Parts: sequence; structure tokens; C-alpha cells
Amino acid sequence: MTQKYAQNFYKIIETIAARARTGLAFSTHPYDILRYEEILNALDDLQALLANEGVLSSALYYLKKDIVDIVRQEYVTPKVAVATAVFNSQDDILLVKRMDEIWALPGGYADIPFDPIENAKKEVKEETGLDITITSLIGVYDSNINKFPSIGRQVYLLVFLGSLQGGTLVANTTEIKGAMFFSLQTLPEILPVTLSQIEYAYRMHKGEVLPTIVEHNAE
Repeated sequence: MTQKYAQNFYKIIETIAARARTGLAFSTHPYDILRYEEILNALDDLQALLANEGVLSSALYYLKKDIVDIVRQEYVTPKVAVATAVFNSQDDILLVKRMDEIWALPGGYADIPFDPIENAKKEVKEETGLDITITSLIGVYDSNINKFPSIGRQVYLLVFLGSLQGGTLVANTTEIKGAMFFSLQTLPEILPVTLSQIEYAYRMHKGEVLPTIVEHNAE
């Protein structure tokens, strides 16, 4: 099973579970409640079936925990992640090499009880050892529009512009494979959406006043 097929499969489970949970949240008729519960029970059985190592492909395995969360949580909503563009005094951009070998802006899922800015600063510190302040919100990105790798469930990604304050650049190898600054002329292979984020962040970094990007499907 390919990664793309696995993600599409997951999206179907996510959509069905979300509709069922929303139905349970608002339904009052016993018949409707019973049917929504039956749908969720069936999805739980499907998850258990897929958890069998002989059935679950490696491409789908990383989605297993999210499938459990989707089926069992009270009300299904997108996840929230943060990432930050950080430039040094030579205008080089900080990138991290993720466990899936992709170079990206430092970041990750937002944690409770931190606010978005605290989460962004925390992710940079944990992954790279660097201290930053947040200066601007670059944009809000939707994984259903830009297909972020290794993510099945829909995610809203908040991308910030950060200012380097100190610390020592040391990659946290429990979370990433590497971290370093790159000049914009010698960037490693990165996703098109990451490149557009870096280019937009650089313009803001150099003082250009730009609006915050909010991705949406064209009407």
C-alpha cells in the first residue's frame, strides 16, 4: 500500500468518524444515537483489524494511533501544528532534517497548555537548542490543501517568523536527524510549500510589510 493510498484511506475513516461524532453531539432521537454508535463501533473494529501486523502495511502503520484517537474522541477537529522560520545574521535559514529524511522548518504538534507562540519557541529550542522570539505570523496552512508528508489527519499549520536570540545549535537526535543553517542559494531538497514559506518569511525578515497568509479552497 503506497503512502498516498494510505493517506486517502485514512481520510475516509476520519471523515466517517467525524460525521458520526458530530451526529452524537447533536442528536436526541434514540434511533439516530444508536446508529451513530454502531458506525463508531464498526470503525473501532476496522482499526483493530488493521492493527494486525499481517494486514497493516508499513505505509499505514504510522496512522494507527490517530485512527484510534479519531474514532474514540468526543468531537473530531483538525490538529494544530507550529513551525518557525528563523534567519541568522547572514540571512541563512534554519532547517531541520526530520526522521522521514525531509528538510523542513523546525516545528511540531502544539502541546497543551502552551499558547501558539510558546509552542513555536519550545519546538525550536527542543529540536535545535536555539532561543528565539516570535515576531510575526507568516501564515496558516491546511494539510488538506498542501499534502504534508507523514500526516494523515487534517492539520492546521501555523508558521511564524522568529528572531534568533541565543543558544547553541545542537540537533536533538531523539526528534530529528540534523539541524543547520542554509543560504537561500544552497537549500537542500524541500517541499514546494516549505520553499514558498521561506521565501515569504525572508521578505518579512528584510522588513517588507506583508499580510498573513490564510490558505483556503477556491470558491
